[in-house]
Amino acid sequence: MGQIGSWLLSLCAAGLLTGICTAMAPDESKKTVKMAGGLLLLLAAVLPFRGLSGYSPLAELEQIGARLQNAIAGQENQSLEQMRAMVEEQCEAYFLARAAEMGLSCTVSIAARMDDSGVLRAYSAMVSYRPPIPTADQVEELKTLLEYELGIPLGRQQHR
Repeated sequence: MGQIGSWLLSLCAAGLLTGICTAMAPDESKKTVKMAGGLLLLLAAVLPFRGLSGYSPLAELEQIGARLQNAIAGQENQSLEQMRAMVEEQCEAYFLARAAEMGLSCTVSIAARMDDSGVLRAYSAMVSYRPPIPTADQVEELKTLLEYELGIPLGRQQHR
């Protein structure tokens, strides 16, 4: 029996199954059973043709999944960049406010990164002082502020 014979046999089996289920169903649900049987017959009739056009539902689902993963990864990266920028801005604003309290004028650039546990933290700082030049004690106080309050070790601080 070839492919056409097995296709015709599946159509007959679907029709027979639909007829038996319709005969056994209560009167109230006969319409529902007939509709389900019709869908079963339609599926049995169309299923063999799915391979003719090269259509592969599994491949289509894999492509959709890959596109969704790319979109999600893009959104995660964008959100991470926004959070990183916010952490940097807030740390810079805090440092500048504390320097202003000391009567110092400076610019600061703080870089944030993810630590080993996946938490976004201040990573490094570059501070440029404007005249009047701060005293050594003031610079030490700002270094301590960066190290203990913002978590930036001395090795990742630059003061000019």
